[in-house]
Amino acid sequence: MLLEIRLMTEITATDVQAEAITTGSMPIIVRDVGGNVLGQLVPYDEHFSPEEIAEALQRRSRPGQRFTTAEVLAHLKTLGSE
Repeated sequence: MLLEIRLMTEITATDVQAEAITTGSMPIIVRDVGGNVLGQLVPYDEHFSPEEIAEALQRRSRPGQRFTTAEVLAHLKTLGSE
């Protein structure tokens, strides 16, 4: 079984779109030319509550082994080749 790992698809925003995305503090609805909703962009700081951030920082301070994204992806590739 071959495991395919796709990290993300890229879309290049126009200057006007980039300005709206980077300066906005409210979620942005993304639509196609027909008006259909494709998705929503949420400002980064709204993804996690202060409580969730505090918990993540607490967990990070605990001792234990850590893995980089590259290490995790490499491990997942080895699982797919078995």
